[in-house]
Amino acid sequence: MNESRPLHVIAMLRARPGAERELRQLTLGLIEPTRAETGCLRYELLEDPNDDASLTFVETWQTEAHLLAHLETPHLLHARGRYAELLQGELELRKGFEIG
Repeated sequence: MNESRPLHVIAMLRARPGAERELRQLTLGLIEPTRAETGCLRYELLEDPNDDASLTFVETWQTEAHLLAHLETPHLLHARGRYAELLQGELELRKGFEIG
């Protein structure tokens, strides 16, 4: 695997019933500081038009090392600490490099 290529990430979150608004606010608070991080090429939060409990981050990082650094930032560690009380199930994370 070539770690110097941009890494694309899809992170899917589902709020517990009644925690939709709080999860939305928490995740919206991640956008500005994350976009300011070194190596962040794209960081978008999508909401499902038919399901307000479902949120998806679409991310692109300059390298996998930049993603790993992001995972240790104070703002993300804070959010991850809240996920247990706000998420229904686990965060689903998909990563991949472009091919072709």
